[in-house]
Amino acid sequence: MIAVPTPSSRVAPALSFVNVTKSFGPAKVLRGVSFDVEPGEIHGLLGTNGAGKSTLIKILAGIYQQDAGGHIAVHGDELAAGHDPAAAQAAGIAFVHQDLGLVEDLSVADNVGLHIGFEKRFGLINSRDTAATVARVLEKVGAGFAPDRLVNSLSRDEQVLVALARALALDPKIVVLDEVSASLPGPEMQRLATSLRAMRRTGVAFIYVTHRLDELENLVDRVTVLRDGVRVVTSPVAELSHAELVRYIVGTEPITAHPQPLPRLADAAAAESPHLVVQELMTATLPQPISFEVRAGEVLGVCGLVGSGTRELAQVLAGNEQPTGGSATLKGAPLRLGRPESLARSRVAVVPGDRQREGMITGLGIRENLLPTRRDFGAWTRLGFRMPRQETRAVREVAEVFAVVPRDRADRDVSELSGGNQQKLVFARALADRPDVAVLEDPTAGVDVGSRAVLYRLMHESAQAGTAVVLVSTDFEEVAAQSHRVLVMSHGRVVAEFSDAEQLNADMLAEASYAGAHVGSA
Repeated sequence: MIAVPTPSSRVAPALSFVNVTKSFGPAKVLRGVSFDVEPGEIHGLLGTNGAGKSTLIKILAGIYQQDAGGHIAVHGDELAAGHDPAAAQAAGIAFVHQDLGLVEDLSVADNVGLHIGFEKRFGLINSRDTAATVARVLEKVGAGFAPDRLVNSLSRDEQVLVALARALALDPKIVVLDEVSASLPGPEMQRLATSLRAMRRTGVAFIYVTHRLDELENLVDRVTVLRDGVRVVTSPVAELSHAELVRYIVGTEPITAHPQPLPRLADAAAAESPHLVVQELMTATLPQPISFEVRAGEVLGVCGLVGSGTRELAQVLAGNEQPTGGSATLKGAPLRLGRPESLARSRVAVVPGDRQREGMITGLGIRENLLPTRRDFGAWTRLGFRMPRQETRAVREVAEVFAVVPRDRADRDVSELSGGNQQKLVFARALADRPDVAVLEDPTAGVDVGSRAVLYRLMHESAQAGTAVVLVSTDFEEVAAQSHRVLVMSHGRVVAEFSDAEQLNADMLAEASYAGAHVGSA
């Protein structure tokens, strides 16, 4: 930990929020939030989905305007009321968001150059000088790759470093990292943490927004927790236990990220014939044949480092990618991989890894996001006409079972829901009809600890009802705690299998992932 200046020191805070308030109509989202971030500090910003974190960050960025009565100061200088994004950048504030915003088909140098401008000679872009400038910025963030690398050839943590380099290229005073680690496995997160710890020595202040509490101890100096738009605590991480942090975040007695042990696979289920059988499966991005089986009621975890092939496997099981070889059967009947509609008819359900792009239709209501594939509990017709009252009643009943809030209106736009409640909605669409197979890709990424507990419970209930679950996740702790068996992938192939869930932990999965990566690159 660094020595964070005390309030009595004469150094002005790098960033001060003073009585920041924001309302949307009658709904108060922020209620007089105040806290400081010191120079050279990594300051965690925590809270459940809907606590007000995103609204606060958007006010800082100049996207939203705060209500009258408060202000924001950068190194003692107040930002003008109603400042815009250009003013935020001019004040030395940079942002790195979860989606990174990189152009993957361009080089690292081009991505940074598009943000800060290209070096020129005689009015023309000078690629050599631009690359040299970008190389110096990459060195600052501890990146070990060349500026001419294409972004799509980099691992996820390397892409995060590119986004960081792009942000730091303009010498900001404050960098906001908004859920940048949500899809990083633990080992790759450690590489990113090493770079962040080195960067703060330059005096840059970081606001680090995350739901992953395991990251805090070795990375963050202090944390501020928001709950229901109110700051409930600001404290050094070293002075808070995990249980205290969880209690501040959710406002109840401590619960764990994994609130109950995964129910044991019943002996009868373990002895049954496999539910889902995948044999010699290959795709354009998975050139090595993959075979595995999953029984009814079993949760098969699949994990690996970014680029290991886990996402590609999830995509082909979801029907979004055509196989080039192999086959899959469900209860002995062949599955038509590469055909999402055919898989849905065969009772294969999917929770996609990117709920914003793949899991919801923003601009439409809860009803429309639930009913298109939920024939068993909704979408009633009579003589070819819809029956809206029955649909609405079904939507509210399912929303209650899956703890989606608010559920006062079936036509409420899904964009009005917090991230955790959006994910519960995606779970409801996938699991409400108790499918035969459920493919869950990073199902709790970017979800707060309270919502995560609900999602695990829903997964357990579905498995106990006989669903064969394939849990594809970049969270090694999650896979270790929530799987009966685990496959570890590297370079598009399975490099390890763990069958004894009671003896499994995240370190074992990380070790197997890195061992496989080393073998694959040898």
